[in-house]
Amino acid sequence: MNEIMRRYVPVHMHTRGYSPAYIFDRIHQAVQAENLTRIIPAVKFEKGAKREFYYFFALEGQQLDFLDVVQTIFTQWGVPGTIIRELLEPEKIKSMASGELETHSLNALAYKFLWFNDAGDPFDLSETSSNRKDIDNTLFGEQYDQLLHWLSASAEGTWQTFARVCNVLKLTDGVKDARSIFRRLILLGYLESSEDGQKWSICPTALVQCATDQNVYILTGQQTPMLVDQFMEHYEVELLPQRNCQGPSCVRVNGIFTDDVALNGFNIVRAGTVSVQLAELLPDLEGWKDILPAIDRLSTTTYNIEIWNGKKYIQCDNFSERNGRYCGDSGLYRLTKKAENNHYQIVLYFDQPNQRWLRGDWYGLRFLAYNSAGRQFEVKYDSSANEVLIPVEEHWPLLYERALVLASGMLPVLDKNFRWQKYTNVSNELVQLLAKKLNVSITEI
Repeated sequence: MNEIMRRYVPVHMHTRGYSPAYIFDRIHQAVQAENLTRIIPAVKFEKGAKREFYYFFALEGQQLDFLDVVQTIFTQWGVPGTIIRELLEPEKIKSMASGELETHSLNALAYKFLWFNDAGDPFDLSETSSNRKDIDNTLFGEQYDQLLHWLSASAEGTWQTFARVCNVLKLTDGVKDARSIFRRLILLGYLESSEDGQKWSICPTALVQCATDQNVYILTGQQTPMLVDQFMEHYEVELLPQRNCQGPSCVRVNGIFTDDVALNGFNIVRAGTVSVQLAELLPDLEGWKDILPAIDRLSTTTYNIEIWNGKKYIQCDNFSERNGRYCGDSGLYRLTKKAENNHYQIVLYFDQPNQRWLRGDWYGLRFLAYNSAGRQFEVKYDSSANEVLIPVEEHWPLLYERALVLASGMLPVLDKNFRWQKYTNVSNELVQLLAKKLNVSITEI
């Protein structure tokens, strides 16, 4: 329901010692246990609230007499604060609060409380290994299929919603795992991310041609079990599990398509060899760096600064600001700010010649850092098997890796020593295009 249709009930928090995190946790438990999520959908806090302050919970379609019930429930569950018997318009609560308000949803979906376990940097899409050792891989793959079907039905949403659904499906141990899943779904051509990394949308359904076999297509974008069933009725279809079942099954369709496909009301675009098309459109490394979003005039004096040394982040004590300029080397930096029990952390690439702080996917920023340090990049290519081997420590930026993945519809496979990742069905044309743009040399094996 639109926020303008909501009314807000102020609660006076006059007892010291209770943090907003504790208050939200108690409200969340009470609302979930009493099945009130439709009636109380959200709670708002003043940012930086401490000591004595107000917070506000939203009511939808309720009158003042309902507050007696809420007061009883809050008392039973030990929710701190005194409820003020007044329903306020959204504009009114802004005048009561000393600063900006922060909204936290109380939706019925179960999820881990992420207030101080911050959702993290939305651009940090580096890979993680799940800590879940007790889940059968096959079941894991089915859960990824369910995730894709849910995303397809929803079409778009926020990052927070995505993380909660991953948690409900037991695909994640935390926010970092959800970011990894997000990245893999982008690589596979299912999702697109907004420029600020806070929203997602499903890609249109398409048949993407394999880079090395013109009669093999990969189903990407929005899809449902019904659509897959329709393909299986009319064409030769293989459902291929991803490596370690770390993504939805690859729907591989064998056949000859000369135009778009219509299946009982489903219209599917025949997109051609998208991997090569994308590789042709991508800029070279310097061009990609130039179009990355930048943070304007970041004040580094309020942050603890660390720099990536090739293996890990280490303390950086020689970075400074003087006369309106940043004094430090180009590289990958992690900046951390401490505030009221909540650590805000962001990873950026510092472009020293142009005095810019750049945002982008973590692997891409690390690639830039290695490039600025003079590293010589190399990949191995087996032309007889159409396979590319890239060192794990030299992971390519997301968009360039996406072209490799869309060549086959399959995520890369790691070798047993976790030193190399292998991409399949990569044509010579494709690897030459991408290597040239990233200044990578190719060694034939």
